[in-house]
Amino acid sequence: MNQKELIRKSRFISLVLRHDPGRIGLTLDTKGRVKINDLIDAMNRHAVSINREILDEIVKTNDKKRYVIDVDLLPRLKSWDSMGKCDRFRKSRIIIANH
Repeated sequence: MNQKELIRKSRFISLVLRHDPGRIGLTLDTKGRVKINDLIDAMNRHAVSINREILDEIVKTNDKKRYVIDVDLLPRLKSWDSMGKCDRFRKSRIIIANH
């Protein structure tokens, strides 16, 4: 997959998890997380073709370092505070768990 396509998918993931998870039928937990398989399935249902290998490549190559791998298979925004609210003015990182 070319770099331009990876960037497009990365931006879509960021949009969905930061601003509008309902756009693709996702609901984040109280810590702003969603299961990786749920994210992949929802993206594919909404014509954004992705699989685990592509997601791993996005995490690895994202120039803004928004994504890291966590242990719960749950992507979340690092900027979610203890009250479960997202400070959208801070730079966000999405934590993606791996089991």
